[in-house]
Amino acid sequence: MMPAASAAATMEVTITKLASDDTTVLDEKTVSWTWMRDNLPVLGDGITTYYNQGPIFEGAWEEVHPGEPYDLWNPTEDVNLEYKDHGEFKGTNVRDLCDLVGGASEGDMVTIKASDGLTKTWPAEYIYSPDPRQGPMVIAWYHGTDTGYVNERFYEGMRLYFLVETTNADGMLVWGNYDMHEAWDEEYWYFYNNQYPSAVGNSVQKVNRITIHSQIDPTSGSGGGSDGGRPASRGFEGSTLVQDLHGAVNGTLTLLLTGGNACWIEGGSSCRWSLDTTGLNLTGDAHLYLFGTNNTGTVVEGGSGIEATLGTRTLKAASHHLDTGDGPGGAAETWRYDLPSEALGANQTLTITNPGRPGTGVTVYGGALAAQVAGGENLTAWWIAEGADTVQAVPDQGISEDDAVTVGYFDDLGRVPEHMAAKIVAVSTGATGNDTLANRLSLNDGEWLNLLSAGRDAISVGEADAVQYLRAGENRAAISSVPYGEPGDLLENRLLILTLTHLPEEEIVEETPTGTTPAPRTTTLAAPTPAAETVTGTADEAGDLSFLDAILRLFGMERGLADLPIIGWLFEGAPAGPDGRTVEPGPTAADPSGEEQPHPPVTPDEMPTHASISIVTHPAGAMVTLDGAYLGVITPVDLHEIPVGQHTLHLDLIHYAPYETSFDLDGDTSVAVALSPQNPNINENPLCLNLAAMQGADGRSGGLFVAASDDGAEIYIDGKKIGKTTPQVVNGLKEGLHRVKIRMGSTKYLPDTIEVWVTPGTITPVYFDRSVNGASRTLTIDDPAYTGEFFSVNGIYAGKSVPSKVTVTGINAFAGIFHEGAYLSAPISDFAADGSTIRLEKPSPVLRSVMVVSDPPGARIFVDGFDTGLATPSCIDNISAGYHRFMLAKPGYLSEDALVLLPERLDNREISLKLEPYPYGYLYVNSTPAGAKIYLYDLNTGEVTPHLFGGMALGAYDVKVVGRSESKTLEDLLVKPHDITVCEWVSGE
Repeated sequence: MMPAASAAATMEVTITKLASDDTTVLDEKTVSWTWMRDNLPVLGDGITTYYNQGPIFEGAWEEVHPGEPYDLWNPTEDVNLEYKDHGEFKGTNVRDLCDLVGGASEGDMVTIKASDGLTKTWPAEYIYSPDPRQGPMVIAWYHGTDTGYVNERFYEGMRLYFLVETTNADGMLVWGNYDMHEAWDEEYWYFYNNQYPSAVGNSVQKVNRITIHSQIDPTSGSGGGSDGGRPASRGFEGSTLVQDLHGAVNGTLTLLLTGGNACWIEGGSSCRWSLDTTGLNLTGDAHLYLFGTNNTGTVVEGGSGIEATLGTRTLKAASHHLDTGDGPGGAAETWRYDLPSEALGANQTLTITNPGRPGTGVTVYGGALAAQVAGGENLTAWWIAEGADTVQAVPDQGISEDDAVTVGYFDDLGRVPEHMAAKIVAVSTGATGNDTLANRLSLNDGEWLNLLSAGRDAISVGEADAVQYLRAGENRAAISSVPYGEPGDLLENRLLILTLTHLPEEEIVEETPTGTTPAPRTTTLAAPTPAAETVTGTADEAGDLSFLDAILRLFGMERGLADLPIIGWLFEGAPAGPDGRTVEPGPTAADPSGEEQPHPPVTPDEMPTHASISIVTHPAGAMVTLDGAYLGVITPVDLHEIPVGQHTLHLDLIHYAPYETSFDLDGDTSVAVALSPQNPNINENPLCLNLAAMQGADGRSGGLFVAASDDGAEIYIDGKKIGKTTPQVVNGLKEGLHRVKIRMGSTKYLPDTIEVWVTPGTITPVYFDRSVNGASRTLTIDDPAYTGEFFSVNGIYAGKSVPSKVTVTGINAFAGIFHEGAYLSAPISDFAADGSTIRLEKPSPVLRSVMVVSDPPGARIFVDGFDTGLATPSCIDNISAGYHRFMLAKPGYLSEDALVLLPERLDNREISLKLEPYPYGYLYVNSTPAGAKIYLYDLNTGEVTPHLFGGMALGAYDVKVVGRSESKTLEDLLVKPHDITVCEWVSGE
């Protein structure tokens, strides 16, 4: 096991808000210094020096002010400025930490406590509205390059400093004795030896606790003050698990659950579990974790609130973690016991006793043993992040998935070996993990849904293959509550474990996640960008080639315009075809002199028989015809299994000149084409083509078109007011389920909230109609004939699968199911009672074909929310008689849908929809380094830098870019018609 870098420094701080009786805990949260760094504003730049003044002794005074009357307050602040007590720090505002538990109000008192027991208490006003001579109170976790972070050489950390805003005559930023005299009431002045005023004496070292002494009645059940701060988290919002253990073994790390059920242990009583390590060749120390909840007794720091024995061995807790949630007791507690391997035997009894008073109790789920098992030659390195963190996403209370997330960081993995197996393991209690109460495990860019699903009274363990998502530096793992239903899953998160096993090349195997949901598609977007300059703005002149060339070089394209696929070949002087354009299947190899070189010869055995063609156009949405046959698809698109040889590609997009080229396909090929507008007043920016080509056909975000009977209704998405009103295209939303709500003064919409699935690259319509009967029922659809099948309700897809709880509005409702290659319409009984569980009525056995056309053509076709993979005009086969919803989506146009009844006795029919264009532009977001998360409307888009958002409605946007250690919000970025707005952020500037 690797020892901590510094046993002296504190690594986390617990913030507690007490009621007026100074006993009842209204809210409590524990956060690590890395969580503070990554999730809260950072104060101090790590460069500017701040000074704390110590006591003014007579001798020191005489040296600086010879012959002058002695003044122990030293108003000029020029005596005894000890450099060692301050430095170039970075830290977190105490105010922001207080706000995590509901904030402090005027009249409240706040205590800051050190691990050695030293405490300082001040009025809340000193924290929320500090005098400029004091400045913000900051808990510092970094102390300049000489000492670094608290996990390095900052042994006095975490430490309280004062970010003063005034200087002395020498321009030094000093928290001085006279500042203390002027900024604070006399009762809070600090005197060294009860004689000499000393400002530095207030700089508490090794801070581990902040306590708010509020004026709230203990019976009110509220953690919020009368003003200031944000609502209490009530244990819903997430925190950080502490990565405390690390080791390596020639063998494996095994996680073994105790045998037995969850048990409510009253004061004075005991419960028992079994722990059987028979057959395991244990080595080194093992770590036994116990998981408790709902402690109604006294929660004791250090883990002595329960007594544990294993066989005849009395256990002593090595660590104890607590999340108090709503009440004074422990909403979640985790105890860790370190055991030598020889203490573990065959089928031992684990006994937990509650020594509390009668009438109190605690629920213990049991536990999990993390043990090293020797065997084999493969070296396994492992890391464990531990804690107790209760989370639940409740959008109506303002707690989104981004808030309800538990995070663990695994740093310094070193060089990731080429041949390895890796796993990320999550341990939680109380997890449900279904389509209504959902959870998500993630590691960097990898995400897995509902791996934690053992149930409310059990320990859930979810694991996934982590190989393709590992990074050599910091790795961020997270467990989040996902509000697919209302609310998300209630999770008590305990452990995150990362294992990395070095394997011989022949032993590498593919692993799959353990759980009900496969790993989703992931996309890595990367484009090198230099740190020399930051650009934020728009490319105003599409015809200014020198400007474009400079921009492209700034984005890391060394040859500027020459690096543009298609366009680059034109500017390099490649011969043009009859329409003035050239398409090449790939770049030409060239020697340093620039002369073309022949490709190396390919033997007949090496010649591929089929290849892929990736086609990107600007603008998107062009219809693709290959060798005279319309393929029923639009750009961007990847065509697979195309026979090698001569082909003719034709692209059509309304209002743009058609494009055609012929080429010899002899390997996988990428084609990118800038289409020419037929309207001379439209100036398309060629920069978009290269950005779209780098991005390809993959994406994680789409959009909604939100409209209502009344224009001007305020739009809320996932509980957040986005600052837009109906009708509005809201593009740049993360793929997945979203809850859309509108408000229009006293006007009532029933329902006023609609759940809808966002599909990447698609604008999905959402319409609120107050003229429709809003009578609704909540039903659970559980039909053995379709178990596990995804379905929609009335043609609106929300990511539900059978069985699931859904809201059904109106009569003649139906479930749309894509089953065995057919689009089925299964009626939902009008007589099903609210709250009941039902089976679906049988769909009609009659299957039809429907020809779907649109004006303009080239629109993606969705049936009952399912993507058919085809675009208009196309014939969709195997559609059952009954109700179906057809939706058409095309880039640059508002999507349209229609609810259609297909009779059993009617032959094949045609459906035609007209699409209306809307004005749009492009938003390109980049960062140095790449890979930062992108937020629009204060919501996570699911995209990372660099990324080009197309189809953005015109207007101003606030873009938030979140890197690994800092974030930046760029405000009022204006998107203009057919233009690209470039948003570039360089971390650290």
